[in-house]
Amino acid sequence: MMRLSSIFSESFRNVRGGTAHSGQLTLALGALISVVMAVDFIAIAAVTTQADAFRNAGASVQIYESKGQISGSACEALNSVGGYRSGAIRAAPFDLTMLSLPGSTVPTFEVSPQFADVLGDLDDKRLPLGLTVSASFAEQFGVGAGSQLQTSDGDTVIASVYDFPNDGRRSELSYAVLIPVPADAPFDECWGSTWPISEQMGSLLRSTVLQSGADGQDPPILGQLNSSFGADFPGNAMIEKRSTQYLPIFGAIFGFIIAFVATRIRGIELASARHSGVGAFELWSILMIESTAWILGSAAFSTPVIAYFQNSAAVVDRPLFLQLGATTFGIATCAALLGVTGSVLFSDERRLFGLFKSRR
Repeated sequence: MMRLSSIFSESFRNVRGGTAHSGQLTLALGALISVVMAVDFIAIAAVTTQADAFRNAGASVQIYESKGQISGSACEALNSVGGYRSGAIRAAPFDLTMLSLPGSTVPTFEVSPQFADVLGDLDDKRLPLGLTVSASFAEQFGVGAGSQLQTSDGDTVIASVYDFPNDGRRSELSYAVLIPVPADAPFDECWGSTWPISEQMGSLLRSTVLQSGADGQDPPILGQLNSSFGADFPGNAMIEKRSTQYLPIFGAIFGFIIAFVATRIRGIELASARHSGVGAFELWSILMIESTAWILGSAAFSTPVIAYFQNSAAVVDRPLFLQLGATTFGIATCAALLGVTGSVLFSDERRLFGLFKSRR
C-alpha cells in the first residue's frame, strides 16, 4: 500500500513532467467552460438590457394620485423600506418666471425632500439645497448644478438636474422646476419605485392617503409613470425560460468526455501501475490530485468571462452572473472528475496485454 507522501510525490511528478496532460486539459476544459458561460451569459445579458430599458424609462415607478389627500410624511416614510424610493409631489401655487423671459412661466411643482431620488440618476454635482430642474430646462437656459437662477422672486441655486426624456412617460415634468418643501402638508401624488418591481408597492402607496371617498372628490388612482412598456417586467421568468438554460448540462457532458478520453490515453501507464501493485483507490487518488492542476487552470481560464459580464451588468444583476458562472464551472469540473473516475475503472492490469497489442 502506497504512503500518502508517495501518492502526492507521484502526482506532482506527473504534473511537472507532462504525463498528466494538465496543460492540454486546462486548455480544453477551460475553453469549453468559457464558451458555455459566454453563450449563456449573452442570452442573460439580453434580458438584463431589456430590464435596464424598462427601469430607465421610469416604467418601474408607480404613482398613487389623490388630489390634496396624500400624506407627504407617510410617502417619505416608505424610503425606510429596503430598496424603495418614494416622494410626494403637488402643483405649486404659482409658476416661476425667469427674468430673461418675463412674458412666460416655467411649470413648477413642490416636492417632498426625497422626491428627486425617485427620478433616477441625477447630476453628479448634486447639491443638498436648491431647485431640481429638468434637463430640457437646463439646456434652454445653459445652467447646471450649482448655477444661479434669476427669477421674478429673487435669485436661487440649482441643486441638481434630472433627465426626463419623451419615451412614453407622463410629460408634465419634461420641462419643469421642482421646489423642495417640508413633507408635513398634503400633496397630490406619491411616487414610489423599487427594483425588481414589488407587488407590495401598490399597497404601500395606498397607505399614504389621508382620506378617501369625500363628496365631489375623485377616487384615488394607482398608475405608472410610463405604461408603454407594460405593467410588469417578467425578468425572472425570461431568464428561467431562456433557450440557453441547458447549456451547462451539455458542458458537463463534454467535460466528462474530455477527461475520460484524456485519462484513457494513459491506459498503458495506468494498467502498468495496477500490475505493479498500485491499488485502484491509490491510483484514483493520484489522478484526483493531478486533476487539481487543470481544475485550477480552468478556473483561471474562465474567471475573466465572469468578470467581464459582471462589470458590464448593473449592480443588482452581478450576483446572477457569479452564481450561474460558479454553477457552470462546478458541474463541468465535477463531470470531468467523474470521467477520470470512470476511466480508472477500465485501468485493470488484465487489460495491460491487450493495450500493448493495440498500441501503434
